[in-house]
Amino acid sequence: MKISQIRSPIILILSFSLIGSGILVPNSSAQDAQIPGWIKNVADWWASGDISENEFLTGIEYLINNNIILLDFVPCNYKIQSQYGDTKSVPDWIKNNANWWSENLIDDIDFINGLQYLIEYKIIKIDNKKILGKVPLEDIKFSSSWRIDKNFLVFVQSSFFEIYGKYGDCIVDGDSKVWQSLALGLNPNKMDMYNEVAVWNDPQKTAVVYPYFTFVAYNEPGFYTSSFAGCI
Repeated sequence: MKISQIRSPIILILSFSLIGSGILVPNSSAQDAQIPGWIKNVADWWASGDISENEFLTGIEYLINNNIILLDFVPCNYKIQSQYGDTKSVPDWIKNNANWWSENLIDDIDFINGLQYLIEYKIIKIDNKKILGKVPLEDIKFSSSWRIDKNFLVFVQSSFFEIYGKYGDCIVDGDSKVWQSLALGLNPNKMDMYNEVAVWNDPQKTAVVYPYFTFVAYNEPGFYTSSFAGCI
Protein backbone atom coordinates (compact mmCIF):
# COMPACT_ATOMS: atom_id res chain seq x y z
CA MET A 1 0.00 0.00 0.00
CA LYS A 2 1.38 3.41 -0.91
CA ILE A 3 0.41 6.73 0.50
CA SER A 4 1.02 9.39 -2.11
CA GLN A 5 2.79 12.50 -1.02
CA ILE A 6 0.78 15.71 -0.79
CA ARG A 7 2.07 18.12 -3.35
CA SER A 8 1.65 21.85 -3.05
CA PRO A 9 2.52 24.54 -5.57
CA ILE A 10 5.59 26.43 -4.52
CA ILE A 11 6.54 29.89 -5.67
CA LEU A 12 10.26 30.25 -5.26
CA ILE A 13 11.87 33.65 -5.25
CA LEU A 14 15.61 33.34 -4.92
CA SER A 15 18.40 35.86 -4.71
CA PHE A 16 22.05 34.87 -5.04
CA SER A 17 22.62 36.34 -1.64
CA LEU A 18 19.66 35.07 0.31
CA ILE A 19 21.11 35.23 3.78
CA GLY A 20 21.65 38.77 4.95
CA SER A 21 19.37 40.16 2.26
CA GLY A 22 15.87 41.57 2.59
CA ILE A 23 14.19 38.25 1.73
CA LEU A 24 12.14 36.92 4.60
CA VAL A 25 12.60 33.28 5.51
CA PRO A 26 10.57 31.17 7.95
CA ASN A 27 11.48 31.48 11.62
CA SER A 28 13.12 28.48 13.25
CA SER A 29 14.06 27.64 16.80
CA ALA A 30 17.44 29.31 16.36
CA GLN A 31 16.27 32.12 18.62
CA ASP A 32 16.31 29.73 21.59
CA ALA A 33 18.75 27.02 20.48
CA GLN A 34 22.38 27.00 21.44
CA ILE A 35 24.61 26.52 18.41
CA PRO A 36 27.89 24.78 19.32
CA GLY A 37 30.98 26.85 18.66
CA TRP A 38 32.53 24.14 16.51
CA ILE A 39 29.76 24.60 13.93
CA LYS A 40 30.91 28.17 13.28
CA ASN A 41 34.51 26.94 12.99
CA VAL A 42 33.42 24.33 10.44
CA ALA A 43 31.61 27.03 8.42
CA ASP A 44 34.74 29.20 8.46
CA TRP A 45 37.05 26.36 7.43
CA TRP A 46 34.73 25.30 4.60
CA ALA A 47 34.39 28.88 3.34
CA SER A 48 38.20 29.14 3.34
CA GLY A 49 38.59 25.84 1.46
CA ASP A 50 40.33 24.10 4.37
CA ILE A 51 37.78 21.28 4.69
CA SER A 52 35.50 19.45 2.27
CA GLU A 53 31.88 20.09 1.45
CA ASN A 54 31.03 16.77 3.09
CA GLU A 55 32.44 17.96 6.41
CA PHE A 56 30.36 21.13 6.18
CA LEU A 57 27.26 19.01 5.48
CA THR A 58 28.03 16.97 8.60
CA GLY A 59 27.62 20.18 10.57
CA ILE A 60 24.28 20.87 8.89
CA GLU A 61 23.09 17.33 9.64
CA TYR A 62 23.99 17.91 13.29
CA LEU A 63 21.88 21.07 13.36
CA ILE A 64 18.90 19.21 11.88
CA ASN A 65 19.19 16.17 14.14
CA ASN A 66 19.47 18.37 17.23
CA ASN A 67 16.40 20.49 16.36
CA ILE A 68 18.37 23.68 15.72
CA ILE A 69 17.32 23.65 12.07
CA LEU A 70 13.63 22.69 12.03
CA LEU A 71 12.29 21.11 8.86
CA ASP A 72 8.52 20.73 8.61
CA PHE A 73 8.99 18.13 5.88
CA VAL A 74 12.31 16.58 4.87
CA PRO A 75 12.63 16.85 1.07
CA CYS A 76 13.42 13.85 -1.11
CA ASN A 77 16.92 13.66 -2.56
CA TYR A 78 18.44 10.94 -4.68
CA LYS A 79 20.88 8.55 -3.02
CA ILE A 80 24.27 10.01 -2.26
CA GLN A 81 26.54 7.50 -3.97
CA SER A 82 29.78 9.00 -2.73
CA GLN A 83 30.78 11.79 -0.40
CA TYR A 84 33.28 12.91 -2.99
CA GLY A 85 32.50 13.45 -6.65
CA ASP A 86 31.52 15.88 -9.36
CA THR A 87 27.98 16.50 -8.09
CA LYS A 88 27.88 19.35 -5.63
CA SER A 89 25.36 19.40 -2.81
CA VAL A 90 26.06 22.99 -1.76
CA PRO A 91 26.41 25.89 -4.25
CA ASP A 92 29.70 27.77 -3.99
CA TRP A 93 28.02 31.12 -3.41
CA ILE A 94 26.84 29.92 0.01
CA LYS A 95 30.48 30.09 1.12
CA ASN A 96 30.10 33.86 1.24
CA ASN A 97 27.27 33.52 3.74
CA ALA A 98 29.21 30.99 5.81
CA ASN A 99 32.19 33.34 5.90
CA TRP A 100 30.05 36.34 6.93
CA TRP A 101 28.48 34.29 9.71
CA SER A 102 31.85 33.09 10.99
CA GLU A 103 32.95 36.74 11.16
CA ASN A 104 29.73 37.72 12.98
CA LEU A 105 28.59 39.93 10.09
CA ILE A 106 25.24 38.12 10.11
CA ASP A 107 23.63 36.70 13.24
CA ASP A 108 22.80 33.12 14.16
CA ILE A 109 19.08 33.44 13.46
CA ASP A 110 19.56 34.72 9.91
CA PHE A 111 22.12 32.04 9.10
CA ILE A 112 20.08 29.14 10.52
CA ASN A 113 16.83 30.34 8.95
CA GLY A 114 18.64 30.74 5.66
CA LEU A 115 19.99 27.18 5.80
CA GLN A 116 16.49 25.91 6.60
CA TYR A 117 15.09 27.67 3.55
CA LEU A 118 17.87 26.41 1.27
CA ILE A 119 17.40 22.81 2.44
CA GLU A 120 13.62 22.84 2.09
CA TYR A 121 13.92 24.11 -1.49
CA LYS A 122 16.76 21.68 -2.27
CA ILE A 123 19.34 24.35 -3.01
CA ILE A 124 21.36 22.53 -0.37
CA LYS A 125 20.96 18.77 -0.87
CA ILE A 126 21.19 16.66 2.26
CA ASP A 127 21.69 12.91 2.55
CA ASN A 128 18.29 11.63 3.73
CA LYS A 129 19.94 8.56 5.26
CA LYS A 130 21.68 10.76 7.84
CA ILE A 131 18.56 12.54 9.11
CA LEU A 132 17.19 10.96 12.26
CA GLY A 133 13.56 10.59 13.31
CA LYS A 134 12.11 11.79 16.59
CA VAL A 135 12.08 8.23 17.95
CA PRO A 136 14.26 5.26 16.91
CA LEU A 137 13.06 3.65 13.69
CA GLU A 138 13.11 0.20 15.28
CA ASP A 139 10.40 1.37 17.71
CA ILE A 140 8.01 2.60 14.99
CA LYS A 141 5.08 0.26 14.33
CA PHE A 142 4.01 -0.22 10.71
CA SER A 143 1.08 -2.25 9.44
CA SER A 144 1.98 -5.91 8.98
CA SER A 145 0.06 -5.86 5.69
CA TRP A 146 2.60 -3.46 4.18
CA ARG A 147 5.78 -4.75 2.64
CA ILE A 148 8.24 -2.55 4.48
CA ASP A 149 11.95 -3.08 4.90
CA LYS A 150 13.13 -0.69 7.59
CA ASN A 151 16.68 -0.90 6.22
CA PHE A 152 15.60 1.28 3.29
CA LEU A 153 13.44 3.79 5.16
CA VAL A 154 14.41 7.38 5.88
CA PHE A 155 12.69 9.92 8.10
CA VAL A 156 10.40 12.48 6.46
CA GLN A 157 8.10 14.02 9.08
CA SER A 158 6.80 13.65 12.61
CA SER A 159 3.18 14.66 13.10
CA PHE A 160 0.22 12.56 14.22
CA PHE A 161 2.01 9.65 12.58
CA GLU A 162 5.71 9.11 11.96
CA ILE A 163 6.18 9.45 8.21
CA TYR A 164 8.96 7.66 6.35
CA GLY A 165 9.99 7.34 2.72
CA LYS A 166 12.17 4.89 0.84
CA TYR A 167 15.74 6.14 0.49
CA GLY A 168 16.28 7.76 -2.92
CA ASP A 169 12.76 6.90 -4.10
CA CYS A 170 11.97 10.26 -5.72
CA ILE A 171 9.90 11.14 -8.75
CA VAL A 172 9.94 14.35 -10.75
CA ASP A 173 6.80 16.46 -10.38
CA GLY A 174 7.15 19.51 -12.58
CA ASP A 175 10.49 21.04 -11.70
CA SER A 176 10.76 19.32 -8.33
CA LYS A 177 11.65 15.91 -6.94
CA VAL A 178 9.08 14.56 -4.48
CA TRP A 179 8.68 11.32 -2.54
CA GLN A 180 7.12 8.62 -4.72
CA SER A 181 5.43 7.00 -1.72
CA LEU A 182 5.24 7.43 2.02
CA ALA A 183 4.67 5.00 4.87
CA LEU A 184 2.84 6.02 8.04
CA GLY A 185 3.95 4.46 11.31
CA LEU A 186 2.70 4.56 14.88
CA ASN A 187 4.82 6.36 17.45
CA PRO A 188 4.92 4.23 20.64
CA ASN A 189 4.94 7.41 22.71
CA LYS A 190 1.58 8.46 21.26
CA MET A 191 -0.43 5.31 21.95
CA ASP A 192 -2.73 7.15 24.37
CA MET A 193 -3.50 9.65 21.62
CA TYR A 194 -4.21 6.85 19.13
CA ASN A 195 -6.49 5.16 21.66
CA GLU A 196 -8.60 8.30 21.83
CA VAL A 197 -9.36 8.34 18.10
CA ALA A 198 -8.97 4.72 17.03
CA VAL A 199 -11.35 1.81 16.68
CA TRP A 200 -9.38 -1.21 17.82
CA ASN A 201 -10.40 -4.66 16.61
CA ASP A 202 -7.21 -6.42 17.65
CA PRO A 203 -4.13 -5.41 19.66
CA GLN A 204 -1.92 -3.03 17.68
CA LYS A 205 -4.28 -2.91 14.67
CA THR A 206 -6.26 0.24 14.16
CA ALA A 207 -8.48 2.14 11.77
CA VAL A 208 -8.08 5.91 11.98
CA VAL A 209 -9.95 8.72 10.29
CA TYR A 210 -7.37 11.46 9.92
CA PRO A 211 -7.42 14.75 7.90
CA TYR A 212 -4.26 13.68 6.05
CA PHE A 213 -6.22 11.04 4.18
CA THR A 214 -9.23 13.31 3.69
CA PHE A 215 -7.05 15.90 1.98
CA VAL A 216 -5.59 13.30 -0.38
CA ALA A 217 -9.05 11.92 -1.16
CA TYR A 218 -10.40 15.30 -2.23
CA ASN A 219 -7.22 16.49 -3.95
CA GLU A 220 -7.30 15.85 -7.71
CA PRO A 221 -7.19 13.11 -8.87
CA GLY A 222 -8.24 11.68 -5.51
CA PHE A 223 -10.42 8.87 -4.25
CA TYR A 224 -13.69 10.67 -4.77
CA THR A 225 -12.83 11.63 -8.34
CA SER A 226 -12.04 8.06 -9.37
CA SER A 227 -14.83 6.42 -7.34
CA PHE A 228 -17.70 8.65 -8.36
CA ALA A 229 -16.71 9.63 -11.89
CA GLY A 230 -19.71 9.34 -14.17
CA CYS A 231 -22.23 8.94 -11.32
CA ILE A 232 -23.67 12.40 -11.76
